[in-house]
Amino acid sequence: MKTKIFTSALTLSLVLVLSSVSLKDKVLKQTIVLTMPAGDGSNAAGVAYNPQKKMYYSVFAGNEKFPISVFSSKGKLLKSGIYTGFDVRGFWYNAKTNAVEGNGHGVTDGYWSKKIESSGFSEAKTDLIFESDEYDESEYQPDNNSSGAFNALQDEVYFLSESNIYIYNRNTGEFKSNGEIKNLPGQKEDLNSTTLVYTGIPKMEFGVLDFTNKKIYLINANGYFVTKTINLPKTAVVYEMFNFSYCNGIYWLFDKTNRKWVGYK
Repeated sequence: MKTKIFTSALTLSLVLVLSSVSLKDKVLKQTIVLTMPAGDGSNAAGVAYNPQKKMYYSVFAGNEKFPISVFSSKGKLLKSGIYTGFDVRGFWYNAKTNAVEGNGHGVTDGYWSKKIESSGFSEAKTDLIFESDEYDESEYQPDNNSSGAFNALQDEVYFLSESNIYIYNRNTGEFKSNGEIKNLPGQKEDLNSTTLVYTGIPKMEFGVLDFTNKKIYLINANGYFVTKTINLPKTAVVYEMFNFSYCNGIYWLFDKTNRKWVGYK
């Protein structure tokens, strides 16, 4: 009887050890690449996914003349030359409005929306979601270069500033609340300073990028505690600002040298 109990306990211990090792050593794997067309722009604002058309969209930050590019679900470039007229920072797809949307730079742009047509592309004019106060960007984003992430269920836009998460109303730009990230494994100085991602995964709703250690920290929206650490491959290209995104269950990192979004899952 004692032998059976000892054997069972040993087996359980080995399973737990192996499980622990497996979780610790697990890293994300590359699943898809989106190659942005040649041209101006180096800092990519984000990737947005339209599940109805099974299309990806992306745009560069830094100039209102940088166009949106559209890709198939397999990563084939379908179209470029779609202009927002805004110096984009945050970028997302809103299923409620069937539009690509985003926030702009600093005190002049606010939030904008561009309707998607039946083709999956958009030649429609870009609309302001609300009138911004050109003298006070804090009404709708914490910093000039803040890259917003969107939650369609709550109609909220989320931002990162230093190690704090800020919440704003998508429809009005009104500030709602903010809170500091707790039990951060790394240093706050090592976080990508512009970009927060929203995953919608329970207890792991937010994500931040540690560019020094090549890790993604997932954060519980209730209390802002880090609940999971994801390891990126050693070959992953990471930056201190921009060039980090999440959509369709994929974490995206933009390689500025090769002008490629690399998707990891």
